Order: sequence, then structure tokens, then C-alpha cells
Amino acid sequence: MQMHQMWIQGKWVDAESGKTYPVYNPATQEKIAELPLGGKADVDKAVEAAREAISVWSKKPQAERSQICIKIAALMQENAVEIGKIDTMEHGTPTRTAGPSVIISSQRFEWAAYNARSLMGHTVPANSEELVYLQREPIGVIAIITPWNVPLAMVVGKLAPALALGNTCVIKPPSINSLTSLKLAELLNTLGLP
Repeated sequence: MQMHQMWIQGKWVDAESGKTYPVYNPATQEKIAELPLGGKADVDKAVEAAREAISVWSKKPQAERSQICIKIAALMQENAVEIGKIDTMEHGTPTRTAGPSVIISSQRFEWAAYNARSLMGHTVPANSEELVYLQREPIGVIAIITPWNVPLAMVVGKLAPALALGNTCVIKPPSINSLTSLKLAELLNTLGLP
């Protein structure tokens, strides 16, 4: 059994309360992990860290953010077998579909990276004497709260476009299967994201 922590402000931390909860393999009912039971104080720290990070992340050129999203996709693909095993162990996903599901999820980062480049500002002729400029900007800190089904795909489907467009995120994955999200955080940590 493994003990895990939350990833807040680029660091692995325990819950402020010190409380944890168990994660069980649904096929064997074996306890496979202990996860921190985050509370209000932990959420406040995560939101504050995301607010600090947005001042750096949102200022990166779109091309750079898109390249980082491509790197995230590549890391997910390189680690698809390991992430798939985690998904099977914590969620019960059949082994033959778990790895391919990670690949499909990684492609959401590729999609977001490519499409974010086309969502930059553009000009629109309002009339013969005026030109209107449209500029899209990040909206801020995004809260991502996901359900238990297809846990990694649910997180990535929301995280990829939010990051690609310059937002920062606080993720609350489902308590019964948070391990794939923690593995994703571990991979993101290797890229030096703010």
C-alpha cells in the first residue's frame, strides 16, 4: 500500500488536517493506497498557488503554451502502460483498454495545443470606416471537479483546453480513483510548470 500526497504549488504536501482515506482495488477489495483528505484550508492554498501561477503562465506566448501541451501529451503516451495499470488497479478498467484510453486522453492535449493557436486575436471589419480587434484572454483559475467514470479522461478533457489557453487549474478528482490524476500531476511536475 502506498501513501500519497497532494500536489500544491509544485510541492507534494499532506492535508492540513492530517486526515487520509483509503483507496481499494474494486476487483479484489485490497486496500491499495492512502490519500490525503483535503479540506477548505488545502483548497484555499491550491487556489492561491494557482492565482500566483497565472501571472506567469498566462503571459507565456500561445506557441509556448501549445508546445508544453504537446510535451504533456508525449509524456502521457510514454507512460501509458504505467498509467493504464494504475487505472486498472484503482478503477477496474480492463487492462486491454486502459493503456489505449490513456493514449486517447493524451490526444486531448494535442487537440487543445493545435486549436489554441487558432483562437488568438483577429480583426473584424465593423463597417467601411472601423476595424474591430478581438483578443481572447485567459479567465483565471479554473476549478475542475470530475466524476468517477473514466477518471483520467474526465480530468484531461477539462485540463487540456484550460491550460492551453493560459488558465491555471485546481483539480478535485473523484476520491475513489484519484491515483491517475496524481500520476498526471507527477508528470506535469517534470515540465516545470508554474
